[in-house]
Amino acid sequence: MSIEDEKDSPKYTAPALEKGLDIVEFLARTTEPKTINEIAQGLARSRGEIFRMLSVLERRGIIQKTRNGDTFEITDKLFSLRQQRSFATQATAIAIPKMEDFCQITGQSCHLALRSKTEIIVILRVEHPDNLNISVPVGHRRAIYDSPSGLCILAFSNSATVDAVLQHGSRKLSKDQEKKIRDRLAKIAAAGYATVEQSFAFGLSGLSAPIVDTVTGRCNMALTTTMLHEVSKSSADQAMIIQELTRCASEISEQYSA
Repeated sequence: MSIEDEKDSPKYTAPALEKGLDIVEFLARTTEPKTINEIAQGLARSRGEIFRMLSVLERRGIIQKTRNGDTFEITDKLFSLRQQRSFATQATAIAIPKMEDFCQITGQSCHLALRSKTEIIVILRVEHPDNLNISVPVGHRRAIYDSPSGLCILAFSNSATVDAVLQHGSRKLSKDQEKKIRDRLAKIAAAGYATVEQSFAFGLSGLSAPIVDTVTGRCNMALTTTMLHEVSKSSADQAMIIQELTRCASEISEQYSA
């Protein structure tokens, strides 16, 4: 092998991965769905070589079968993942000063949660440096309908998203449970924010306001604070916290969408 050949040859190889990427790129370049035979022919591979790879890509939601069941097409999952990262990156940069402002005014900590399929994941938190309060760690995950953030996000999502989450969530819901969640979502949407009393422990309330892309109308994030009920705190204090939380969330939404 010549020196030039050594430079051009990859240091590491992953044939199965490369085969999968070839399929994705091939389907992305085509304007019409393709059969297994057409994909194999287009990639100069045998049907047997790509059959399992197609099954894995379909299971992971990267490709899908069309209605006739004989052809495959690429989905928008990779695009959605890229958009989700872009949204989260921009939103967090905008959110930090707003969240710091919220903490100083209210004396509460807060966090930003992002919907990830049927869960929420905390991607950013800001703590008040002096007061005793509850904070949720970055990376924390929870079923979307078991958290203030998740309920808030769902309440401001479209009906198709709500249906998909309730049908494919982490646990099977009874008809009664599903109805209760839908009724709760309607109340949250009407109020403009979510209040979840004793969200995971006695003496705590989860308050959450939606971060909405005002251009697309999509809600994938929520700004949330976990309020510790102190003897000295009054209902007026909670009302002020809700007001500041919704104001902060609205400003993040408007600045992101500008």
